[in-house]
Amino acid sequence: MSLARVSRELERLGVLLVTDARLPSVTRIVAGEPVKGSWWSHPRARAIYAVLEALEDGAAALLVKLVSRKLTFVHRALWPELFSVAMARDDWQTRGLSRSATSLLERVDAEKMFRVESGSSKAAREIEERLLAHGSQQHTETGAHAKVLTTWEETARLRDYRLERTDPASARAALENRIRSWEGAKLPWEPGRTK
Repeated sequence: MSLARVSRELERLGVLLVTDARLPSVTRIVAGEPVKGSWWSHPRARAIYAVLEALEDGAAALLVKLVSRKLTFVHRALWPELFSVAMARDDWQTRGLSRSATSLLERVDAEKMFRVESGSSKAAREIEERLLAHGSQQHTETGAHAKVLTTWEETARLRDYRLERTDPASARAALENRIRSWEGAKLPWEPGRTK
């Protein structure tokens, strides 16, 4: 029941945060109320986890750091815009990129998919927040979580998505329109979002 409600809302809005106390989010829908702090301590935590796992494993959404630097599900209907923005390598993505992030990005580009060592987590976060690569979590042999960065081309291939790119400026505008009424929400290219 919760998954169906969340899926309908994601399709309607196009984007949905994983968790946020004010903005539209999976945790808020499943809990039936704003969730402040960690959702893991909420009485509906198991239901929230199940919905998040189903969305992440499904074919209808991609999880990226998009709205206010938070994990955001983007519905497949908006993937042409998301991939167009992400693959543009516009000035907002590359200006001021740290030396370590630049080096890591070169490695990701060369290998298409790269598991990040814990010492490079800051550089990985920088790449992910600028949409220079898709970030995901992977369980390691030891049971720990590791960050994996994947090129957008490889992400499309893995998700069985035929790239449909549009003009990056039009794509940014389309994504901006989706959150225009979300007070305080920012997208990565908007002023004050990148360092």
